[in-house]
Amino acid sequence: MVHRALNPVERDSERIAKILRKQADSLNFKGIEFPMNLKEIDKFERLNPEIKVNVFGYKAEGVYPLRISKLKREKKVRLLLENKRFCVVKNF
Repeated sequence: MVHRALNPVERDSERIAKILRKQADSLNFKGIEFPMNLKEIDKFERLNPEIKVNVFGYKAEGVYPLRISKLKREKKVRLLLENKRFCVVKNF
């Protein structure tokens, strides 16, 4: 999901194209187990010093923060965690 958030597309965003695989290879996931959990995001940020990741949850009352990065980074990723799966937040 992080690679899709960093490289958004207008159409067919759920498709895994060759270019998306290439972009994902540029990220460092060394030692991270999948599916990734909230604790693994700290490790991901250490391995990828240009990226910060914020994670939100959702209930009927609305969106709430689960993890807000304190790091100042050039690239920012916002993810929604629902049913142990992440999806990209494009717009609140």
